[in-house]
Amino acid sequence: CPAGYKCTRASAADICSAGYYCPQGTGANPPACPIGTYSRNTGLQEESSCTLCDAGKYCQTSGLTAPTGSCSSG
Repeated sequence: CPAGYKCTRASAADICSAGYYCPQGTGANPPACPIGTYSRNTGLQEESSCTLCDAGKYCQTSGLTAPTGSCSSG
């Protein structure tokens, strides 16, 4: 399976979902962007393409497509 895609069927490659990245050879279960990152984009090929959580926001879980929320003041 080419980078940026996941192969869920023998005959087809689907673009990697937002919140995940798909190195070459990814099967049906691609790795998620890690805690502290997110991705709105599809087709990511490597973990370094995940976006660091924005200043003043937090990214609590893996596989996010947007930050979880705003940090509390203080």
